Amino acid sequence: MSGARTFFDLPLELREQVYKDVLASPHQGPDILRSCREILNEAHKFLYQRPISLGSQEALCDWSIRIPSDLLLNVSEIALHVQDVNLKPILDSQSSERSHLSPRLLTWELYEQEVHRIEQALKRLPKIKIITLRALPCRPSFLYREFVTQVLNVLSTSCPELVDLRLEANFHHQDLRFLPSLANLRAFSFDGFSLSSPAATAKILASLPHLSSLSVISERTFPIPNAESPSDYNSSRQSFTGDVARTLKHLASFSVTERIPAASSTMFFTRDLFISLRNHKTLASLTVNLSHGPGTEILQSLGEFLESTLIERLELDWPDLHAGIVEQYQILCASLKVLWIRARSQVYASSILSSVADSLDKKDMFSLAKVVLLRSKKEARDQIGDGKDGGTGSAKFEACDDKLSTHDGDNIEFCRARQRVREMNIHVAWCTHACQLEIR
Repeated sequence: MSGARTFFDLPLELREQVYKDVLASPHQGPDILRSCREILNEAHKFLYQRPISLGSQEALCDWSIRIPSDLLLNVSEIALHVQDVNLKPILDSQSSERSHLSPRLLTWELYEQEVHRIEQALKRLPKIKIITLRALPCRPSFLYREFVTQVLNVLSTSCPELVDLRLEANFHHQDLRFLPSLANLRAFSFDGFSLSSPAATAKILASLPHLSSLSVISERTFPIPNAESPSDYNSSRQSFTGDVARTLKHLASFSVTERIPAASSTMFFTRDLFISLRNHKTLASLTVNLSHGPGTEILQSLGEFLESTLIERLELDWPDLHAGIVEQYQILCASLKVLWIRARSQVYASSILSSVADSLDKKDMFSLAKVVLLRSKKEARDQIGDGKDGGTGSAKFEACDDKLSTHDGDNIEFCRARQRVREMNIHVAWCTHACQLEIR
């Protein structure tokens, strides 16, 4: 037909918006690049705007050299698994020029070389704004810990536009004195125990003029030196206490994650924390992710905190989270606009949505506009029933809330509860995980 129009008849700006949206979608991935050569030429640069995961510093260095520099300008977020340095070269008896060095000195020389390689690779990514560094999950050696510290020290010179730093996996006994050099830092996430005292940590974080988002993560994998009992893991032996939170005058978002293997008292999610956050007029978002449900006292503290603050976004995620907490502890405060809450099945989701509706029926005024139901990738596969997850990354996306499981009874109850909430002009969505471009 002479009047037929094709995709390429659209303006380039619209085509590029399509490429950007598709390549950012965890459902689509890079398949669009296989459509034809014209699309590949126009769209491949947007592939590098996805979060990129690198399995080692070796992968980072090789990849940053191999990819054209104009494409690297599109990279704004990476996740790097920091592996230990290969020490095999010190066993090379043929290195006569190094024979005068002691093994200890030669070993540290290899670590310094690796730091330099990482620094040069990061400098090839001048537009990096978000970096996730993942340390080794096992107990690190002294050399490895010092090596990671040196990597952190070069971030300020190699990543001048860095605004979000996430330290994951095992940063126990990590020195945080490098942070003040990151003048543009707005968000910081820390998984581990700092070498600094609470007073020193407070001073460090207070020196960051733009810091508005703080995330603390606790994994009781390794004991703190000189700890004699589980009670030694309380707030007096860690750096991120309520006193630290009080010093952050511009805190807009606070997140606490506790992955504790055995049921025990929480470390960060305490009554003292709520007391310290209560006077933060700028705090708009609170995220709580626990491996075990909190006790009654903590939930009461949460309810009291919500009554006296202007929180707009609240995320609650722990196993066996029951719908009753919504009404019992007054979770839906007047200022709350978005609620993210764990619902491991449609049965749980139905109860939660019904509880939300019942709670709002009793209030004269409310601001709630959205309820996001959290689920793991396995739970998503079970509910959607297609056997596919959303990828391997950690960033979240909202999945289609019309994809239901095949259990008709569950569907009916869920649809009724969802419709009741929607009639209150509240949007309902599921949330799983987004994908990353992984390079090994």
